[in-house]
Formats: sequence, structure tokens, C-alpha cells
Amino acid sequence: MNINIPSEVQPTAVNHVLPVTISYLGKTVNPNISVVVKVLPNFEELKAIKQKASEEKEKKVDTEHKTVETKNRYDAKKVELDTKLQKVEELLKNSIAKQSDIKALTKELETLLEEYKTSVSGLKLDKILLTDEIAKTTNKLEMFKNTDTLLKPVEVVTEFNGRKDELLNNYNNLLKEVKGNLDGIETYDKLVEEKNKFANLEKKK
Repeated sequence: MNINIPSEVQPTAVNHVLPVTISYLGKTVNPNISVVVKVLPNFEELKAIKQKASEEKEKKVDTEHKTVETKNRYDAKKVELDTKLQKVEELLKNSIAKQSDIKALTKELETLLEEYKTSVSGLKLDKILLTDEIAKTTNKLEMFKNTDTLLKPVEVVTEFNGRKDELLNNYNNLLKEVKGNLDGIETYDKLVEEKNKFANLEKKK
């Protein structure tokens, strides 16, 4: 026995009177019988994407020492995802929900989940701690190069000049090394390690 459900009939909990056909030995017979049925909403796809979104949202995300821009973007997407999941929860409780609404919300949640995952992977380390130290060291070098020795005793000037080239060379090499490492730094600990190289060189002066 087959119940024919026309495409225009939306899955809802509303009663529908639908015709019945009977198939027997390869033949279909129309007995002119109708039955009252309820075509319930299909929430399976929505439930599946909701489960994925909930699992993704529960994952621990490290936002410490990240740039303000990328952290704000992540925070906004997290709030947006929370709001959308609440909306999904409400729709799942609606036994007369239209299938078109379910399909639309499923697509919205699917898209938002991808945007949320992109905001997580887009979190960038704030490297201002190191870039500031590079700027300070560069300024110190410029001041060091322009040190006025005109009124200094000859022996002081001689000693200064002897050390000057060595210090300039050491600092320039370190600046070049740290700048070269800058783009590849992905953790705060590594950032601090690179910054400390300047302090360690300062101690050797």
C-alpha cells in the first residue's frame, strides 16, 4: 500500500487527507480510498549540523596574546554561533515547523559554522612585544652611531672606537636574525625568547 504525498504538501504536524494506491504483482490499483495522515517535519540534517557546531564550539580556543582585530572577529562569530544554535533549538521543539524553514536554518548554520572555524584559524599572535623591542634597538643603534666624542679624552675615544664597530656589527646581525624569524613566530613563548636575545646581548657589552 502506498500513500501519495504531493510535493506541495509541507511536512508539518497538520492532518492531510491523501489518496492510497495498492501495488500487487506489478500492478497498481486505485481503490479510491483516502486516509488522514500527519507528515512530520524532517529535522535529521539540522540535528546533524547542530551536533557538529556544538562540538566545534566546545573546543578550547586560545585567545591570549592574539591581535585585537582577530580576537574581536572570533568573539563576534562565537556570539553569532551561540545565537544561531539557540534559534535551532527553538525550531527543533516546533512540531509544526515548515520544511522550508528547517532547510533554510540548516544552510545558515552550516555557513556560520564554516565562518566560525575560519575565525578560529585566523587568530594571529600579537607580536608588538617583539616589534617594539626591534624599534627600540634600532633607535639605540642610531644614537650610538652618532655619539659625540669631540670633548672626550683621547684614550676614551680610542677605546670607544675600538668597541663601536664590534657592537654595531653584533647588534646589526641580531636585528637581521630576529627580523628574519619574525614572520615564522607562532607562540608567545617563542616571541619572548626572541625578545630576550636583545637583553642577553646587552649583558655581554
